[in-house]
Amino acid sequence: MRLFLRVLSICLLLLTLSLNLWATPPHHILYINSYHPTFPTFFQQLEGIQSVFSRQPLHLDIEFMDTKRFPGPETVRKFHAALSEKLAKLPSYDAIIVADDNALSFAIDYQSQLFPNLPIVFLGVNNIDLALQQNANPYITGVVEAISMQETIALIKSLSPQTRRIVALVDNLPSGQADLKSFYSCQKEFPDLEFSELSLAQQTFASFAKQLRTLGPEDTALLLSAYQDSSGQNLQFEDSLALISKNLSRPLYHLWEHGMGEGVLGGKIISHRQQGASAAQIVLKILTGTPVESIPVTNISPNRYEFDYREMQKFGISPSMLPDHSSILNRPHSYYQQHKPIILTSAVIFLGYSLLLFAMFRTIRTRRKAQIKLKESEGHLKDLIDQSPVGLALCRMDGSFLTVNAAYANIIGYSVEETLKLTYWDVTPKEYVASEEQQLKLLEQTGNYGPYEKEYYHRDGHLVPVRLKGMVYYHDNQKLIWSSVEDITTLRENRRLEEQLRQSQKMEAIGTLAGGIAHDFNNILAAILGYTELVLRNQETLPLNRKKLEHVYTAAKRAKDLVKQILTFSRKEKENREPLSLNAIINEAALLLHNTIPKSVMLKVDMGNKDCQVLADATQMHQVIMNLCTNAFHALPKESGEIHISLTQTNMNDVLARQYPELTQKQYAVISISDNGSGIPPEVLPRIFDPFFTTKKSGAGTGMGLAVVLGIIQSHDGAIGVESTLGEGTTFTVFLPITNSMSATPPPEAEATDLHGTERILFVDDEIMLTSLGKEMLESLGYRVTVATSGDQALALFRANPDFFDAIVTDQTMLGITGDVLAQETLQLRPALPVIICTGHTTLIDAGKAQQLGIAALLTKPISRDSLAAEIRKALDTKGTGS
Repeated sequence: MRLFLRVLSICLLLLTLSLNLWATPPHHILYINSYHPTFPTFFQQLEGIQSVFSRQPLHLDIEFMDTKRFPGPETVRKFHAALSEKLAKLPSYDAIIVADDNALSFAIDYQSQLFPNLPIVFLGVNNIDLALQQNANPYITGVVEAISMQETIALIKSLSPQTRRIVALVDNLPSGQADLKSFYSCQKEFPDLEFSELSLAQQTFASFAKQLRTLGPEDTALLLSAYQDSSGQNLQFEDSLALISKNLSRPLYHLWEHGMGEGVLGGKIISHRQQGASAAQIVLKILTGTPVESIPVTNISPNRYEFDYREMQKFGISPSMLPDHSSILNRPHSYYQQHKPIILTSAVIFLGYSLLLFAMFRTIRTRRKAQIKLKESEGHLKDLIDQSPVGLALCRMDGSFLTVNAAYANIIGYSVEETLKLTYWDVTPKEYVASEEQQLKLLEQTGNYGPYEKEYYHRDGHLVPVRLKGMVYYHDNQKLIWSSVEDITTLRENRRLEEQLRQSQKMEAIGTLAGGIAHDFNNILAAILGYTELVLRNQETLPLNRKKLEHVYTAAKRAKDLVKQILTFSRKEKENREPLSLNAIINEAALLLHNTIPKSVMLKVDMGNKDCQVLADATQMHQVIMNLCTNAFHALPKESGEIHISLTQTNMNDVLARQYPELTQKQYAVISISDNGSGIPPEVLPRIFDPFFTTKKSGAGTGMGLAVVLGIIQSHDGAIGVESTLGEGTTFTVFLPITNSMSATPPPEAEATDLHGTERILFVDDEIMLTSLGKEMLESLGYRVTVATSGDQALALFRANPDFFDAIVTDQTMLGITGDVLAQETLQLRPALPVIICTGHTTLIDAGKAQQLGIAALLTKPISRDSLAAEIRKALDTKGTGS
């Protein structure tokens, strides 16, 4: 009876202690491992840690750096980024455990950033110097991992006295090479033994296995590291050890616990379990109040002798030969010895359960009554799953919240307690009131509502898109609304990105088409403009014909401008970017608008006193302002109303980043152009930036204006947005990155130059009409012109008499050799020869490449007679070949 009462008292005491532990708030520990989950040391380290933590109120989180399989700074950088993001969203940890060298180095490098003032305990660290340096760090301590190389070699000599050579099995990984140095450093202590290595750094696993089979009776193997061969093939430790055991007929020793019982005879090994247990015990000391600086780094590795009984039997080694206190695996035991823990545990459990059932039997009725009362008092709360990732809310018919879960509160940015002080209507924007009333009617009629989408007010003021559905719920004769709410911000963002991708692909396809036809179109325009210009310059042209030809010339120039717009849209037009003042650009555009729009339209310009500098093409910026203002004017009713242009500056923030993810700079200039016109219909708004889309009547526009504006803004690393309300007006907002560079000083105007000359010009173009035009234009200025209709023909003419020509004017895109290749071939024969390339459009050459090739000038078609003659004259005079 006394024994029964004593056992009962012990069980009740243990139950009380367990309840006290459960009542204690758990500590949160972060465990960072240098390697990956399948690396053998991880499980052993974790077992050691759990052997200490298993009965403590602790939560252990695990992160893997994976630097064994993927060494290098990029892996560390990615791990740092991922861990930083997690730490920002998780509650603070109470302590950090880091395993192996890479994890310790990471913790030291980012201690102040990621783990400020947190205790850090390391284990499994081979870098003894780095480990001992942490004695000066008030927040870091731990246990070193020092291999017992000399003791294990002495053990080999004792257990295998026939050994004359010890062969280290090693690969080229840093850890293996470090252990190999330690291996050779012991050679002086054993002068009667030969130290050698069998390295995977010089051979594959197949040849490595073949070499293992050659080891003789006087050889003993010591496994250091065998994960990677010379071809880069990697094996898991278990696979590598299996290959070694299969091909090795000699004893195999090891320095670490993993592999014991799987073909390794033994050694004085590092116990990763003991490493983990030692580190965990240090953590418990710190959590119970011991300062970190008072716990010095343990510089003696807890190593022990361990052997495999099956391998001992294989090589004739008796247990009596082993060092004292050695641990022997796989030693045969009696049934009781083999199952002693299970038998004793089962007996204790059976006895404990019997006692607990006896003690609880008398209180079962009281507990049952308490459970019934608890269910009655909680009622609807039992149905609410607090851990659900979906927002759940129970509210009264007037919108006041009865209860919500944490996920619902997180959606609107409040705590659960703060949310319960609000009502459903406090978080619902006014524009949704009408649709909410419709949902309430549906709820009254069917008992359910949704699913439907709306937006909630977030605590910080932004709107959160959500999807809702719910039902009527009755409790205590009270009618309630039970709702589930899902944050669909990511879903909407995915929709927006998909639409953006479709728009980008559409623009790219049209841009490719536009750029592709530009060359031929510019050749046609070159002929029209050139011949019209020649006829207009002819004094014999009749006045009536001259008037008509001027109309032709004007129309062709408009076509030239349209081609330039197409090339700008397709991003193949040459840009001349320099620091410029948006204030000056807007002032110029406003002055031009004042002179062109009716006086009945009020134009307001508001730029403040601060100058906005951007790195941009002035012509393109002017085009953006004029296009947007022209659109605003066309939207005004009966040519009366108001256009407002404003210029401000803004810094990047979270709201702006969500709305315009393409913006990555810190500071932006903001151009806002608004009108109080008719507005844009919602069904039209998504298409306004599509090329060739227009709502204007036939002949009133090409539909390229806003597409060109979008192309220009995107090519300048900016963004454009639009807001419009029918009957109230439209606002376009342009964002451009601000630069701190000063505006460039305009170059002085060039003095007029005599365009005439008598030099010999080789004019090359695969369009016969253009060669005729070029010959006629240049001969009208006195030049002597020879024409060729292909690059091959031109090169043959030049090679026949390289000194005959004073300059070459050539098209770029031609069958056979292109203009840049022709230039290279001719310049090899005469390096000082002026070569001018004319192009309608190409992606193969630009001004920079032309300068590198020694080309005198790169001109864009169509080219007027005077501009071509000016470049020829400039090139000839510069090269010093004028006659």
